[in-house]
Amino acid sequence: MIEELIRKIEHYHEFKMLQERNRFYREYIEYLYKDIELSIEPLQINFPIVIKTNYQRAVDKIVLRLNQISKNTFTLISLEDENLERESSRKT
Repeated sequence: MIEELIRKIEHYHEFKMLQERNRFYREYIEYLYKDIELSIEPLQINFPIVIKTNYQRAVDKIVLRLNQISKNTFTLISLEDENLERESSRKT
């Protein structure tokens, strides 16, 4: 019984730490992108979509705002990732 209580206290502590870390990252991301103005709102986007730009941070801001609005989970796939190239060549 005491072990279960200790486990719950530890779990609660970890949960609070994760909440605080998420808050920090949200604030940091808002700070990073605060000066970037967008000409499109994320709600105007229809999927699938390919975005071509010379300014990566603008696209990052759109995706992050879309993520906040839709509450979906996104996965980052870097086109510069060497492992991605190896994996795709093995599949073909």
